[in-house]
Amino acid sequence: MSAREQAEAAKKANELTEKAQQEQVKPYVVADIRERVPGSQLVVFSIENTGPTMARDVKVSVDPPLRSTLGEESDQKSRRSTESEPPNSAS
Repeated sequence: MSAREQAEAAKKANELTEKAQQEQVKPYVVADIRERVPGSQLVVFSIENTGPTMARDVKVSVDPPLRSTLGEESDQKSRRSTESEPPNSAS
C-alpha cells in the first residue's frame, strides 16, 4: 500500500471515528402512545429523550389533531397542550 493510500485510509478511519463519537453523545427523542393500563381505552402520549445529552428545539405536531371522547371543550384543551412549547431549561 502506497503512502497516499495509507493517508486516505487513515483519513477515512478518522472520519468514521468522529462520526461514531458524535452519534454517541447526541440526543435521541422518541414519541410514543400506549395504553395507560393494559386493556384500557385511556392512552398516554409521551415524549422522551433517551440520549445522553439534552434535546433542544424539539417540535412535535400531531396530524390529525388529537380528539377526546369528552367533547369539544376537552378537544380544545388537547389542542392547546399540543400546540404549546415546553418550558425552557436553564442552559
